[in-house]
Amino acid sequence: MSVMGIKDASAVEERICSAANLKGISLNPKHVAEVALFLASDESIFVRGHNLAVEGGFSVVNNSLAMMMQTQTKQ
Repeated sequence: MSVMGIKDASAVEERICSAANLKGISLNPKHVAEVALFLASDESIFVRGHNLAVEGGFSVVNNSLAMMMQTQTKQ
């Protein structure tokens, strides 16, 4: 982000959140801890051999257009 001229942490978070699927929700350490707690609990007894991505669905959606539009409007 510093290459794009964004140095402020809140500006970086704002840019990332604007392209996210879950509007109004930012990933925080509590979300990751809750997933770890679930995996360590009896509730996950049938979960085996799975890479669980804690990223709000970012990897399943093509965000190229949204990111491109952001870049165009910032210039």
